Amino acid sequence: MLRTVVLVIALALGASGCTAMTGRPFVQWTDDKAITARVKARLIEVNFRNLSRINVDTHDSIVYLSGSTRTLEGKARAEAAARAVEGVRHVVSNLYARQPALGADVSALPTAVAMETRPVPAALVGIARLEGTSAYDAAGQLVATVYAIPMADLAQRDLDRFEAPRPIDHVTIHAMAPDPVVPRPHYLLVLWHVPRPSAR
Repeated sequence: MLRTVVLVIALALGASGCTAMTGRPFVQWTDDKAITARVKARLIEVNFRNLSRINVDTHDSIVYLSGSTRTLEGKARAEAAARAVEGVRHVVSNLYARQPALGADVSALPTAVAMETRPVPAALVGIARLEGTSAYDAAGQLVATVYAIPMADLAQRDLDRFEAPRPIDHVTIHAMAPDPVVPRPHYLLVLWHVPRPSAR
């Protein structure tokens, strides 16, 4: 009897400790881990054998994909595979293709998220247009690669997984409130391909 009481108390403390450590209830944390595992399994099913280039994170049933694929078709397949997994509410893709094709960026995400030009947050000085993870200046030059990362996940991310199609000059991080594209507080990790404005 005493062992049962001790076990119940230990489980209760462990579950409440999860909330303190991750900022979310134990049940949500385990659901997110299960969704991450199902997304990774689905990516393997659709021929993404090398998951070391694709990072999958889940927070509140929103799946965040980052890293790279070999082609734009692979990027679109990865996004579609993640969206098809049971329990996924939304997919935020920070994937890029290492061998881009001519023409527009292909994505399996809804038009409002990946294809349509998004409003540029005021914090991103020097950026006139955002399309997917690509950021352009007023002249249409690619000046940065922008990743949206949940606030709770930035410290836990392996920053080497964030890649860019061009050399990176410097990095800035901006705290952002929820918006229509990312419906929870997040950071914008900006990998700049041009020098700082004062250095230009």
